[in-house]
Parts: sequence; structure tokens; C-alpha cells
Amino acid sequence: MKLREKTDRNAKKIDHNWSDANDGIEQFRIKKSYGSDGYKRVLPWLVKHMVPASSVGLIYGRSQSFKTFFLIDKCCRVAAGLDYCGKPTKQGIVYLVAAEGGAGIAKRIRAWELENKTTVGSNLVVVPHTVFPTSDHQRQALIADIKAECEKQNKHIVLVVFDTMSQCANGASENDAGEVSKYLNQCRSIATQVSCTVINVHHTKKDSDDFRGSSTIEGNLDFMIAVKRNMNSQDNQTTVRLHKMKEGSTKYRWELALNEVEIDALDEEGEPVETLCVSTTKLVQLNEVSNGSPKKAPTQCEKDAEWILELIQRAGSELLRKQIKESILSKFGKIKNVEVRIDRAKNKLVERKLITADKSGADVIFRVVTQESPMAA
Repeated sequence: MKLREKTDRNAKKIDHNWSDANDGIEQFRIKKSYGSDGYKRVLPWLVKHMVPASSVGLIYGRSQSFKTFFLIDKCCRVAAGLDYCGKPTKQGIVYLVAAEGGAGIAKRIRAWELENKTTVGSNLVVVPHTVFPTSDHQRQALIADIKAECEKQNKHIVLVVFDTMSQCANGASENDAGEVSKYLNQCRSIATQVSCTVINVHHTKKDSDDFRGSSTIEGNLDFMIAVKRNMNSQDNQTTVRLHKMKEGSTKYRWELALNEVEIDALDEEGEPVETLCVSTTKLVQLNEVSNGSPKKAPTQCEKDAEWILELIQRAGSELLRKQIKESILSKFGKIKNVEVRIDRAKNKLVERKLITADKSGADVIFRVVTQESPMAA
């Protein structure tokens, strides 16, 4: 299913109605509405429930979280007009600025084509080098190329991806609020001038699942998508969740599984080339309402417990209390009542039979409960 714009199917030529890149202050006009005017406006989607049309967003995750494979699956499905996990997409031209892996991207796209028994053709345009949105020359060159490609194919552009934000930021500090705002404003300028969605791919902080850089990043975006690999699974699995959706719900989550796919190409020794590809995607709708009442937000103790449990799991299933405290102070700095918060979180996890807590000399060792491990007394 495709989310198509209402256009005349018999029209021979698309009217792109490009905005003027040289609009100046003399053309500026105030747009306004009154009261609840426009409340029935339908939110247009590029990918239903995940990516709004004509917006600016971010995909972020740790290294090796499979975020690039998720990105390729999404770009290819939009380019080919295929459903995403049973939800419709809006087909059109996709520009992928592959600043971190131009050579490997083609192999991954081919694996997707073989896995899905379809081709993306000229609808997916790969740019195998950096493009700086903050450079007036490079930004206008990209916009001009997009317009020329749309005219040549007689199609609409729907998505531009910068992979990654760090590579395309032209040296701008992602921790500087002013520089971040300037970069994202220029991304929005691209989105506005060619009427498409712009997505940046980004990394997380070291040893953290939080996005890297200034909090201004979140404030300047319409949506944010977090990708987190399932480290407890022996298979290649990752989870995609909505961190932010400015005009929509964040109650959706996608669970992805990846398989090795052998493509019709050989390496330098004549051996078949294999690469990963998203093979299955499961949509999970989180419960926002329970018994007619809004679901309660997690308490600080519950947040602490979840964070500590993930910390222990990443460490290989066990950690000393002292190590947990050091990790907390290293990540968050000085915290009031940190000892009390650790103990409350420990009690919560022990009560839920998720960990054991046993004496180890002068310290206490926290262990993740498995089927073979004994329960704490």
C-alpha cells in the first residue's frame, strides 16, 4: 500500500511547485490562524506511525546496533513503495548521503533487493560522499541536483538522509547549542525547499543509550527514533522505538531480526559476498491506557532499577555494588543519596526476581537471575 498524494493520474508532468531559495525579508509574510482553526488537519506520513512527511528527524543508536541496516530497509521500502510492517508508505525518490560507507551501502541495498525480491532502481539515489548542509554552496548544489533528478524522472522527492550527522556537520560542535541549531535549521531549509523529510543518523554517548550532543538537538526536531540492539539474544536482533513524535504518539515499537544474505557478487578471492539484511519486522503497540486511566509514569526507583539492570547485563551478568556506584558517578556526576537509590533499586530488582544480591567480602555482588541461578533469600 502506498500513501499517494491526490494528483491527476492522467497528468503528463508533475508540477513540483518548488519554493524560492532566494526568498528575502521583503517577501516575508505573517501566517496566522484563529483559535482551534485547523484542528482537523490530517498528519501526512512518509512511513505510517514512524516518519512524518515534510519533517526533520533523527535516528540514533550505539555502534553495531544495526541502525544502518534499519535505515536501508526503511529507505528501500519507501523507494519501492512497499508497506513497512503492514503500514503504508509514501513512495518517491530517496537521497541517501552515505558519508560513512559509500562502498558497503551498495552491497547492503542489493541484499535487501534479493531478500525482498524487488528492486529500488533510480528511486534510491546514493551520494557516496559528505555533503555539508551548512555550506551554502553544497546545500544549494544538493537542492539543485534533487530538483534536476525529480524533473528527469517526473517524480517527487520524499526523503533525504545524512549518514551521519557528525560527518556532514562540517566540523560544527554537536555540544554547542548555537552550532547545532544552525545545522538543523539548514536541514529544515532543505526539507522546505524541496518538500521532503530530512533525517540525520547519529550516535549515542559513550557507554550510554542517550543521543550524543546538546539537548538543543531534541528541541529542533519533529521526531527521534532510537535503535537498540538486543544484547541478550544470540541472534541479530534490534529494537526500534520512538523517542519523540512532535505531532503523534510514541506508543509504537518495532522489533527487527537480521539474517546473512549471499549476494550475486564475489570478493577478491572469488568467494560469494555475504552481508546482513533485515529479514523480519514486528510492530508492537505499547499500552498507553489501563483500566480506563492513563498509565502511570515510572517512579525514580523504577528508572534506577531499569538502568542498573541494563548496566549489569552489559557487564556480563554480574557487578559489585562498588562498581555500580562508580559507573553512576562517572555517567551522572555527584548525585544526592546515591547509596540509598542503589539500595532501593536493588530491593526492587530482587523483589521482581530479576537479580540476586549476595555478600562478597566487604561488598555486595549483584547477579542477573537465570534459570540456573539460585534466588536470593
